[in-house]
Amino acid sequence: MKRTGLICVTRNKFPLLENTLESLLRHTPAAECHLYLIDNASDDRTLELYSRDLPDHVTLVRNLENLKWVKGVNQGLDLAKHHDYVCLLNNDIEVGKDWLGSLVSILDTNPKVGAVGPLTSNSRDWQGYDSVREKLPQAGLAELQGISRDDVSAMQSAVAGNPSGIVVGGMLAFFCTLFRRSLFDEIGYLDEEFNDLLLGDDDDFCWRLQKAGHLLALATNTYVAHRSGTSSLALPEFAERQRKATELLLRKRAGS
Repeated sequence: MKRTGLICVTRNKFPLLENTLESLLRHTPAAECHLYLIDNASDDRTLELYSRDLPDHVTLVRNLENLKWVKGVNQGLDLAKHHDYVCLLNNDIEVGKDWLGSLVSILDTNPKVGAVGPLTSNSRDWQGYDSVREKLPQAGLAELQGISRDDVSAMQSAVAGNPSGIVVGGMLAFFCTLFRRSLFDEIGYLDEEFNDLLLGDDDDFCWRLQKAGHLLALATNTYVAHRSGTSSLALPEFAERQRKATELLLRKRAGS
């Protein structure tokens, strides 16, 4: 059995997805993983994938309606239930050399850690390299002047010599997060109450994980670019979705 099930939920955004797939196939040994690509009724060039000769370790799932992200992830978790680990991936990332092995190593050697995520390029994510360097001096990150944060190869080379990781509180952003698969049997899947909000599901699951006695870790020797844009922040409905997600999170925690 392959140890890790990779779950990537997508809807449209084919150019970003194509780059994600290319980097995953190039930098992830087929013998160590199986990729479940959950297509939520895309109607762009993503449809080209159905006529491609995909590798045997890739399963492409076509949903006839847009289940959105949380339900798509939960669908993938059902498919990946026989793996030791599962990794949730956005369709707008780029991975580098040894990315999966580095994350798996942390879970292999630290039984109390339930989930681990990498450093990243995106300033929106608290795991952004420069944000971590500023806010978590204990991580010991170098300044790295002159290296573009979008240059995954250069950044991965620069961080490869760092200690493997540090325990963190709060949450991990689910653009690229590796979990013990048993966690989802223990504390449940992602809460589908957050599905239409498109926010808060990662905060909620990380809270539930820690409440159950598990730890979160940040892999300071692993770098994954996150290409997500910031345009959604300017949409009128974003503030309202954020408000509802915050209310739901507070209500769940107050009732625990």
